[in-house]
Amino acid sequence: MKKILSITLGTAMAISMCCMPAYATNEVSDGNYTADVQFMNASNPTSPSMSSPIFAKTADLTINGDNAEFSIYVANPVPYGDGITSENGSVTNCKITVDNTAYNGTVDVQNTKKIFSASTGLFKIEEGAELTVDTVTFTLPKSSLESDDVSYTLDVHVNPIMNADVSLLLKVSNIAKSTPAPAPTEETNQNMTVTADVEAPAPSYIVTVPSSVAMGTLSAENDNTKTYSVKVEAANMGDGYLDISTAATGKLTSGSNTLAFSNALSNNTGINDNATVTGTLKVNASNVASAAAGNYTGTANFVISYYAA
Repeated sequence: MKKILSITLGTAMAISMCCMPAYATNEVSDGNYTADVQFMNASNPTSPSMSSPIFAKTADLTINGDNAEFSIYVANPVPYGDGITSENGSVTNCKITVDNTAYNGTVDVQNTKKIFSASTGLFKIEEGAELTVDTVTFTLPKSSLESDDVSYTLDVHVNPIMNADVSLLLKVSNIAKSTPAPAPTEETNQNMTVTADVEAPAPSYIVTVPSSVAMGTLSAENDNTKTYSVKVEAANMGDGYLDISTAATGKLTSGSNTLAFSNALSNNTGINDNATVTGTLKVNASNVASAAAGNYTGTANFVISYYAA
């Protein structure tokens, strides 16, 4: 009897051990992670949501203490979306519920690109398409990620085409720590000399000489003078400059009769900016007294000389 009782107790202990509850082993420490995500119909978790194609198939996580920054990505703009987006992005009013507690998401509009799966129906996205996305980030309890089956209730308002509130079952799998870029085994430096030339702007200048100057009726008692202005517009001259010159004397004629005049310039050398050159025509009264009456005309020639630096 004692032997049989011993066997019976041993069997009971074995059965009790087999019925111990299983505990989650999906522990996450501080750091950065990636994960696969699926967006299922909340009322039929075996079927993808109609709005699932606008979400990228991967998510990013940053664990810090008891908190997890959880980021999902949504296309913006959505291909073939008649309504396209609002100024707040493709989705708004984003909320994840964990243990009856709601955690609101923040939308960072158009800051990166992600890879998408093919879709049909409302949204036309090709397999492997790389689309510009908005980032929707939630601050969740880290403990919500430490179960063997991570899933959340996700509520969003989908702006393009649907323009409706949508409830989804967000399933998270394959949580893996991000692999940092490997450090170089060896590193050397080399220098490259970069040269470039910037051409100085070409000098330009315009000199405007009056087309004619009328001295009027000449006096035989007092010398006759008439001033005129030569306008200079100059740019990008640098150290270059202009000289303007003219013959000191000239001749006015009326038929076979002649009358001498002088022509003097001031401030007419070393010009390298906008300037006004003053000219003075002069006919001596004594020459007028001995001249025959008539209408006298003549020509004064000007020479504009440019000197480069």
